[in-house]
Amino acid sequence: MKVRIKSLHGRGPWVVEFSQSQRCFHVHQLGDALYKNLGMFLRAARCDYAPIVLVETREDASAFIKAFDQRPDRDEPFTANDVQAAATAWLKWRKGRGVEESTALDVPAPKRIAG
Repeated sequence: MKVRIKSLHGRGPWVVEFSQSQRCFHVHQLGDALYKNLGMFLRAARCDYAPIVLVETREDASAFIKAFDQRPDRDEPFTANDVQAAATAWLKWRKGRGVEESTALDVPAPKRIAG
């Protein structure tokens, strides 16, 4: 069976990933992220990109990241309160753009989230 990996480029929704080692977010279209991650997997390369959210537009991904970048203590790990505040700000931004959410965003309450 032959898989056409290159056909994934530039396809699908946008994915926001977070790298703990780089301490930053990365945004790619889903197809590009899968292509990149598959390549790293096949080369047995270390990769710590964690997919955080799928969104429809690049603008929405940027707004999501901006909500997290508003934290005054950006050098500290994310707390559950940080995540809840950022998610609330992002959902408020989406609602202002006329996007209604079909489900509530439920954030678990861990003590610390590495970030």
